[in-house]
Amino acid sequence: MIKVLLFVKRKDGLSREEFRARYESGHVPLAIAELEHLRRYARNFVRPVKGLPEPGFDVVTEFWFEDWEAWKATSAYALGETGRTLAEDEAVFMDRASMRFVVVDEHVSDVDAVRASASAGSA
Repeated sequence: MIKVLLFVKRKDGLSREEFRARYESGHVPLAIAELEHLRRYARNFVRPVKGLPEPGFDVVTEFWFEDWEAWKATSAYALGETGRTLAEDEAVFMDRASMRFVVVDEHVSDVDAVRASASAGSA
């Protein structure tokens, strides 16, 4: 699986709540309809925490694709002329100039197994 993260800032003048509502009710169905190779699609909305600096983005969006070819086909579509529908929708509520993509290799730890192994080693 290929996992792509997109860091998105809301457009100036939108509240966090307005941004989230617009993303979830309008953009999510459109993206799912347009991105045929998409296998998983998750949005992680930033929760402001008193005492922590603003991160400079409002959501980390996760896109999952079956393989590299599916990602390449999707990025060619989304970044090309044919992806205009998505881009026009994004321009309504996202600060597109500040958007950043990264392709990542996810490593998930089985926390219980690691703890059990550590406990067994110290016993």
